[in-house]
Amino acid sequence: MNKEQSQIEKLLKQGEELTGPLVGGAIGGAVGLLFGGPVGAIVGSSVGGATEKILSDMVARTLSKREEVRVGGTALFALSKIKERLEKGGVPRQDGFFNEKTNGRSEAEEIFEGVLIKAKNEHEEKKTKYTANVFANAAFDVNCSAGEANHILQLLENFTYKQICLLALFENKFTQLRQNDYMP
Repeated sequence: MNKEQSQIEKLLKQGEELTGPLVGGAIGGAVGLLFGGPVGAIVGSSVGGATEKILSDMVARTLSKREEVRVGGTALFALSKIKERLEKGGVPRQDGFFNEKTNGRSEAEEIFEGVLIKAKNEHEEKKTKYTANVFANAAFDVNCSAGEANHILQLLENFTYKQICLLALFENKFTQLRQNDYMP
């Protein structure tokens, strides 16, 4: 493991304070996703390459202790969700989302950086899990454009944690009603 990889792993370890033992215990899987190993081999250079490049950039920035916790925790949340989806047979997007564009960056890199910047600046730390989901879901959903992902990030910034929880509650209830044929 080179110096850059070790700095990224250190940042992810800082994030364990935010994620707790369930996600925090997944650092090995997150590192495997980024730098190879069985999961990294499945993903190839798509998800792992995009996230490693942005995490490398983030560790080069000057971050406060709390910012490191939020950025590392958010990255862990995202990488853990991605790893979980891969293990369940999910396939990352194949529509060019991870391919470099003319500016040398992919849409995936731009969205992941946006997620980490929003997390870095978020004082309501519980929201970072939902912020991480924006990238984790966009990495698999071809119907989610970069513009839409950015719009969702902006909306999340304006919502409180409690408002996000209420939206999730209503969505879960709506889904239950539809599954039970109470709604069209």
